[in-house]
Amino acid sequence: MSACVDSCNFSQFVVSLGSSAMVNLGLVADPTGGTPDLALAKHSHSLLMMLREKTKGNLDGDEQRLLEALINEIGGKLASGR
Repeated sequence: MSACVDSCNFSQFVVSLGSSAMVNLGLVADPTGGTPDLALAKHSHSLLMMLREKTKGNLDGDEQRLLEALINEIGGKLASGR
């Protein structure tokens, strides 16, 4: 098994997706020097929304609030054009 099984959790995974979306929206500097990519930001947002549906009823309160906050923040940025 991967070492991640013991050290990774749902919140870290969701934050990773959210961070990727923020980089692809150009709101956070890309550590690799890449350029913003709106299609990838939309994809990350779609993945977060899919996770919300697939995990409905199985998250603790903190995980649910984190997931909702990221979906709302990224969705708002997408709707406003950044």
